[in-house]
Amino acid sequence: MTAPAEGHINDGPSAPSPVDAAAALSSSPTNSSTQPPSIPSQIDMEPRSSHDTRIDYDGQPSPRSDPRPLDQTQSHESRSSHDSHHDDHHGTTVAPTPDSRTEAKVKLSDQTNYLPRKQVILVFAGLSCALFIALLDQTIVSTALPTITRAFGAGADASWLSTSYLLTSTAVCPLYGRFSDIFGRKVCMVFSLSLFLVGSILCSAAQSMTQLIVFRAIAGVGGGGIITLVMVIVSDVVSLRERGTYQGVLGMVVAISNSGGPLVGGALASANWRLCFIIAIPIIVLALVAVILLLPLKKVEGSVRSKLAKIDYLGVALVLAGTVLMLLGLNWGGQTFPWTDARVLGTLISGGVLYLVFAYVEAKVVPLPLVPMRLFRNRTVASVLVQTACSGGIFYLLLFFVPQYTQVVKGFSGILAGVCLIPLMALQAVTSTAAGILVSKTGRYKAFIVGGFAIFSVGVGLLALLDVDTPTGEVIGFLILAGFGAGGTLQTTLVAAQNAVDRKDLAVVTSTRNFTRLFGGVLALAASYTILNNSVRNHLRGVDESVIRQVISDPTSIRTGPFSAQLREELLAAYVAAFRNVFYFGLAMILVAFLLTLFFLEELPLDKADDKQRKEEGKQWIEERKSKKQARKQGHDVEAAPAAAGRGEK
Repeated sequence: MTAPAEGHINDGPSAPSPVDAAAALSSSPTNSSTQPPSIPSQIDMEPRSSHDTRIDYDGQPSPRSDPRPLDQTQSHESRSSHDSHHDDHHGTTVAPTPDSRTEAKVKLSDQTNYLPRKQVILVFAGLSCALFIALLDQTIVSTALPTITRAFGAGADASWLSTSYLLTSTAVCPLYGRFSDIFGRKVCMVFSLSLFLVGSILCSAAQSMTQLIVFRAIAGVGGGGIITLVMVIVSDVVSLRERGTYQGVLGMVVAISNSGGPLVGGALASANWRLCFIIAIPIIVLALVAVILLLPLKKVEGSVRSKLAKIDYLGVALVLAGTVLMLLGLNWGGQTFPWTDARVLGTLISGGVLYLVFAYVEAKVVPLPLVPMRLFRNRTVASVLVQTACSGGIFYLLLFFVPQYTQVVKGFSGILAGVCLIPLMALQAVTSTAAGILVSKTGRYKAFIVGGFAIFSVGVGLLALLDVDTPTGEVIGFLILAGFGAGGTLQTTLVAAQNAVDRKDLAVVTSTRNFTRLFGGVLALAASYTILNNSVRNHLRGVDESVIRQVISDPTSIRTGPFSAQLREELLAAYVAAFRNVFYFGLAMILVAFLLTLFFLEELPLDKADDKQRKEEGKQWIEERKSKKQARKQGHDVEAAPAAAGRGEK
């Protein structure tokens, strides 16, 4: 629930512009199910022998008759077995494609590092803190926005306070996956946390609305990385079969931060709005210390120069420019300018063209693409990405149109309307945790996804039957049903996608999924506001145009404006009918997701042949680190003893 756009409801979580709303969507956690294979961190143009047992970056093993995992017999003396390669594509590998052949020229290090349970819990605690504050920061501004705009006297720029964070956090989402492959998960996480910390400090000290908007954009660059990298790192340190439990806990963190952000923001803003940003500082410092001290991820080999040479600079420029243009167009359309305005059409068309160029460049030009286009030829991955866009869209609708319904039709305050969403978030957290645990226990996930979307569709379908006189208890009951279904799909869809690809694609699939969910939600929300406004106009054809413009600009004026009882009743009826159409649109999206899951999602075994070996290697790796630290300490003590003795003689 983020800040509403200017001219809309401004005392609660409703009626934001599509882009202002999007911060809440990126908070849903993603998970990962496979890890990139270990390959040297340098460009290798030499052809391989037909008997080479290593797996190239395209995921294709060299000819080999033995079906067992590769490199399991490699000597520890030549190199650690913890860096060996394993093909876990479950038989879904396809013939090399043009983009996969170019990727094979670039080698990346395997960062899979399954840790003992005690170490995982320590790491997970730090990551959860980082995720919590990054998500809290997305929604904490919503209820503090009126206070901030009054403090600076800049109401006209208020919507950009949320938009700036969203633009940067969304635009960088596809970058962090590949960057973490190149530079290492820990390096990228420390960078994201540090940037988020700097942005929060600057926000707390901002002296103008312009400064605050710029500083929020800086924090967004860090926040977008935190949300993606937390999911990637969890997948690096926990096996796929055991990951559901940890993902479920992350789902609970998401629910608490989503529902708690507006409440915390309102409470802090009543004392001092700067506290909304100051509160992030100690938590992010704690997370940063935890990541630095407790996260023992393997380093990525190679010089800084060789790593910089692997970056897809053209792809970075195209996806950043395309995303910013598309989000600006969606934010302006139907809110600031009409959809037919040249500025809206220009940004949307330009953004779409840049996306098409980006797809061509990623598939045909660059050796190591940010988003390999071959992933979209995997039917499970492609179906999950569409499902994610659909579920992200309906998540938006519930998050913003249900509160708007309770405010406009029931007369609730903004805070009370936000409280009505707590049952939705609570059930989503509980079922997400339960689904994750059950997936870990049973090794099955498709049934949870199909069942989740089915229940989700029932809940949304019931919301499409709302009327002026619908009791609030029924509304909450429908939300509980929707939350129950949504929780069953939140984590499990990513399990399916990640389980359908090789380990080397873990990070890029995770970041692509995050981006798809967020962008799909913004797109759906923009369409929903168009449906809402057009439906209101169609039902009020005989009403004066000035009245229509007033209620569309501020729907709460239906109850507070100088309207007759008959006109007020007509206005309420028009808005109820419009809300129904919006939820019918949401129902259509959920049904699309349900059908895609039913017919295109392939369920594959979660257990990998090398899981046990990798767990043992993880334990050995931890012990080796401890031994090296102990040896260095003892060596330091040995060197210090003679020096101390010499000083004593003097």
